Amino acid sequence: MYTYIYPSYPGYSPSFSRHPEDVDLFTGGLSERTLPGSAIGPTFSCIIARQFHNLKVGDRFWYENPLLMTGFTEGQLAQIKRVTLAKLLCDNYNLQFMQRDVFRFVSPRDPSNGHINIPRSPTTLEKYTREEVQIVAQESKIQRNVSHNRVRLHYLGNYEPPNRRRTRWPGGASVL
Repeated sequence: MYTYIYPSYPGYSPSFSRHPEDVDLFTGGLSERTLPGSAIGPTFSCIIARQFHNLKVGDRFWYENPLLMTGFTEGQLAQIKRVTLAKLLCDNYNLQFMQRDVFRFVSPRDPSNGHINIPRSPTTLEKYTREEVQIVAQESKIQRNVSHNRVRLHYLGNYEPPNRRRTRWPGGASVL
């Protein structure tokens, strides 16, 4: 645990945090060393990654979700995935040139992200709108998901939080 925390961080003291559960989440996350190529440490990286995963998996209207009658066909998905943010910006703002990775700066020291000419080609899903939508989920998968969610709902309805552990501070003070 201590390999990730800056020892010089204000408020950090090994005597206050003998166990990882004793460290406040926000304070501990701010005091962590950043991961390579990141602006945050491992705790906040994990929380943010889980949140984005849950947003994608939990969104029944996510465009890659194959279980919906409103989902896209394979041809439509292939057409959508061909579009880059650079192409989207060029088409909508009438630009002629754009760097490959729009989130990186173009600099003389990094010529790999130089401006490229993006040809105007209409991206349209019109030829796919007349296709019949097919449900690709098997009946057994649907039944399994329904029964799994019933179990989860039953569990959540009967959930009681475990007793919280008392935190002992130096000097004998105790906080629940």
